[in-house]
Amino acid sequence: MSRLIALGLLGFLAATQAHAAAARKPAPPPAAAIDVAPRTPLYCEGGGHSIQPLVYGDYGDLLGAYGRLHHWSGALTASGPTRAGEEGFRLTFVAPPDDPRSPEEVVAFTLTRHEGGYALRAVSDKPKGLRAKRVAGNAMCFKVLEMLLESDPQRALAFRKAWGEKHPDSTGR
Repeated sequence: MSRLIALGLLGFLAATQAHAAAARKPAPPPAAAIDVAPRTPLYCEGGGHSIQPLVYGDYGDLLGAYGRLHHWSGALTASGPTRAGEEGFRLTFVAPPDDPRSPEEVVAFTLTRHEGGYALRAVSDKPKGLRAKRVAGNAMCFKVLEMLLESDPQRALAFRKAWGEKHPDSTGR
């Protein structure tokens, strides 16, 4: 009987050591950032699940808006396939630890490829110590448009004017 107990204890110790070794494995490296040309078209999925062009800016304008308004930089990474089987991406902005308004806040957009660019599908905002808030549809699209207009009004309006000239039937005048 004592031999069985000893074997059982040895088995338990081996399992515990294996578990401890697995726990010490280093975390997987973060996903590599994807380089995207600044003038890459940017689209937004509205409330009716239709994807519309962002007629006030492009990918570079969104990165620039975060840089000018919040002093945060962004990185696009692959996130794997979506539920619909599309190639998914995350555009993540992280506030630095010394940010006076919200240190280490994380804002992450969910994107998919769309017509030679990327479509914003949803955004998650997670201030440190609080629960994440997810926003999608028109509310997200309007917030992005507001940022583009606030960040660089002349660029946003010039982009809108150029879009209207290139696509006269797509925008109301």
